[in-house]
Parts: sequence; structure tokens; C-alpha cells
Amino acid sequence: MLAAGVLPLDLTVPIDQSAQGFDVVGNATIEANIVILDPSDPSQLSITESNVGGTGALESTFLGSSIVGTYIVSNPAPTYQLSFNPPNLLQIEISTDGTLDLLVGGRIRVPGTFTATVSGNINVVSKAFAGNLQLTAKADGFEQTITVPVGVSDAIAEFEVPDASLASISDQVFADLNDNGVKDNNEVGVGGVQISLLATDSTVVQTLSSVSTDDEGFYSFYNLPDGPYVVRVDSLPDPFDLGKIDAGDDDAVDSDVNSRTGASDPISVTGSDHLRNIDVALRQVAFEWQSPNAIQDVNGDLQVTALDALVVINFLGRNGGAVDLNSNRPIGSAFYDVSGDGRASGLDALRVINELGRTSQAAAANAVVNGEAISDPSPPDDDWEVWLEFDSTRLF
Repeated sequence: MLAAGVLPLDLTVPIDQSAQGFDVVGNATIEANIVILDPSDPSQLSITESNVGGTGALESTFLGSSIVGTYIVSNPAPTYQLSFNPPNLLQIEISTDGTLDLLVGGRIRVPGTFTATVSGNINVVSKAFAGNLQLTAKADGFEQTITVPVGVSDAIAEFEVPDASLASISDQVFADLNDNGVKDNNEVGVGGVQISLLATDSTVVQTLSSVSTDDEGFYSFYNLPDGPYVVRVDSLPDPFDLGKIDAGDDDAVDSDVNSRTGASDPISVTGSDHLRNIDVALRQVAFEWQSPNAIQDVNGDLQVTALDALVVINFLGRNGGAVDLNSNRPIGSAFYDVSGDGRASGLDALRVINELGRTSQAAAANAVVNGEAISDPSPPDDDWEVWLEFDSTRLF
């Protein structure tokens, strides 16, 4: 069965244990988002948004004195060791530190530290976790460690088990800071980009699944049957647009998504192919509603014609007048903001028309007036005069 996306690890371990003269009551929480990049390689995981926390109380006796304490574990950057062991085990070891407040002999308050380490396996079929929890409390002149077995029946959400015998497609969306179309060592991934996988043949294109990239820009589609597929970018964060395609000699690091269509070429996979080279380069743009080719090239066809002005006018008509452009430009849509004021209005259409008049390029335009094509809209020898009737409260 086709699977995709992020495995959300959200594990709460209840603690009520006594061992080695150490009584502990409380809980431990473990959170992370995991992307399985290659089902055939257990180490190929992307782990983001990780956090380990916990609170509780402990009692013990040390050198004849009673010790009572409370602990708080909160670390947004714990130490992780994770691997996926096919066919169904996610091996996990996570360690983090916290603070400890001890009361010794009922009267002396001593601050300390607390270390928690959780290790074991999550069965992605049964959703159960089984392993050990090691707790170490340290303070001035005091140190005790307890190791206890722990088990949780519902450790993870519903999850499709990766099958290494079936194909997968994965890689990274990255910020191409130098706009060379290649992922360089200093360039990082971009999270929150919507990616879709499409099945395609000569007659049918079907969207199979969609995911958002994790915080490091990784995405994954796995358990794929044989066939041609297309990877498509459906949304872009500000201030990015799609970068150059196939710009380098190394397919493992160059971008594979067309900047005009937002889609890759068809990708054929068979058997246990695991492709990790379908990257997406994002170049930074100053204003994403303006064309990177020429600001008057509204429809992005690499030329400035009367059609660009008509695209703006039609957009205004569909929306009942001027439109504030406060969101990201959807891939494949027009570059309406010719004037650069953050709005689509009649001014943008006039800017296109004025550019055509200024450069005497009108002969290349194919205008349509009242439904009839004008085959030769060449300007007169003298300066153009443009007359438009409009409701200024709506178009501007």
C-alpha cells in the first residue's frame, strides 16, 4: 500500500517504579517527526521537531538521610539514536537532561540534575513500545541511578509499514542561495512545502498522495508499485520560487522540478528501486508576484504582449476589482503585480500597455476586442493614446 509523509512519534511513558532503593513516580514524553527516506537502509531517517520532557517525584535514602525531590525534564534538543529495522521495528534511544530539587533530611534543600534515557523498540504494526528507562539523579554528594522496564501499548499513530521490496521516491527541497540549481554544502532544506506524487501514463494523470516537507525539507513516498510517476510542488513559502532544473552534472544534488510547471519529468521505478535524487531547488525572490523574466511578462511565456494586459484584466473581472496579494503565488498562476505595490489592479494592465507602446512592440501582440481578433495591431507613427473606461473604486 502506498505510503507517504511524516511518522509522528508521540510517546508518553508513565513511571511508577521502585528499584535500588529509589522510588519514582511521574511521566516521560517523547515527540519527534520522522521521515523514512530509504526503506532498505535503516539509518536513512530525517528527524525533526524532537522534544523530550517529563515531570515527577522521587524518594530515596542516602547515607542514612531521607531524600525527597521533584524533577523537570525539558530539552528541545535531546540526543537521538534512531534506526528502522525492517520489517517492523523502529529502534530508539533518546537521552536528555533536566533539573532536580532535593530536600535532604527534611530540612536541607539541594539543587541537582536529572538525566533520563529511554531505549527500546516500537513495533510499527502493533504500535507498542517495549524497552527500558534509565533515570539518574545527581546533587552535591548524592547520585543514584534506577533502570526499569517500560511498555506502552499505543506509542505511535496509524502507520504504513515500509516494505523494502517495493520502490520509493524521496529527497529534499532546499534553499538555493546562489541560484545555481545545485545543492551546495552550505544550503539547507525548506520545511512546509507541499509535495504531491502523481501516477502518469500517456493518457491519465492521477494524484496519489500529498505531503509537506519536514523541518529539514525532506519528503518521502514509499511502497510504490512499478510505474511512471511525477513529483509535483503544490505550494511555496515566502520568499521562494522554483529554481533551475538539471543545472549540474550530478543528478544527486541538482534540481529535478521544472520552474514553469512545478513538476518533474516522468520517473520510472520498478521492483525495489529506491530513488533519493528527486531534489527541488528554491531560489529566493524579492517579490514572488513579479515575473523573474520581465516584470511585464504576466503569464510567464517569456515575451511581453497584449495578452499579458488581458490576463490582468480578466483576473480583475473574475475577482470583482483590485485584489490584495497577501499570500504566496500558487505555482502556475500569473505574475499579476507588474507595478510592485502588492496589489493586482488596473495599474498593472496599464503598465504592460505602456511598455508595449514605449518599445514599439505592439506588432507582436494579438489583441482581442469585442471577441474579434485584430490581426495587425501596429501602433501609429505618433505616440499612443490609451483610453479605458473603468470604475476607479474597483480597478484601482
